[in-house]
Amino acid sequence: MTLLSSFQYNLTKPKLDKIENEKMYKENQHNKLMKRTNTDFNKVPDMKKQMEQVRRNKTTFKQSFLNGTSSRTN
Repeated sequence: MTLLSSFQYNLTKPKLDKIENEKMYKENQHNKLMKRTNTDFNKVPDMKKQMEQVRRNKTTFKQSFLNGTSSRTN
């Protein structure tokens, strides 16, 4: 290596390293986001079965709770 090429290499090396590090950081952040927000849109629940389960459930609520959560008046 000549003196000039060595000087140019030492001058540009930090800049190239910084650009490479920023690129890797952005890719990493993008991959993390994609993993976190990945959803499976192919899963469609069978609402008929779900409604049957709701109707079979014998759970009831107190009248005061129902009055507070609806717009009807008694």
